[in-house]
Amino acid sequence: MGKVVDEYNAFILHYVEVAQQTHCEMFCLGCEMSSTEGFEQKWRNLILESRKRYDGLLTYNVNHGKAQDVRFWDALDVIGMSGYYPLGHYMQMAGIEGADRPDYQVTLSGSPDCLEADSGGTCSNQPSVGKTDFLY
Repeated sequence: MGKVVDEYNAFILHYVEVAQQTHCEMFCLGCEMSSTEGFEQKWRNLILESRKRYDGLLTYNVNHGKAQDVRFWDALDVIGMSGYYPLGHYMQMAGIEGADRPDYQVTLSGSPDCLEADSGGTCSNQPSVGKTDFLY
């Protein structure tokens, strides 16, 4: 696994430097790399090397339901999580008319994360219709 880690780190550190040069606000070091998340020290080393080259926020994106398995969250600035949930249900909960139409195009505005949710799992970042940042 050493060669794979070395090659991945070189790949990521190249783009960390690009992110620094282009004044990117946040850089994601990886996404849903479940088979590697147990190698905590290797991730911590990559985070440390990234911080030497980049002044912005660092994140890692974990698959939903796996956040508790990641042991290096404390070394990052932002916790990222992918969620693959039925959008229509959340649109109906938010009171968006036409959520059950198959031709309905939805855009979500605001932050893609949901750090504040009520006991029913409703996110405070409500979906809206219009030209916005995220298209689903």
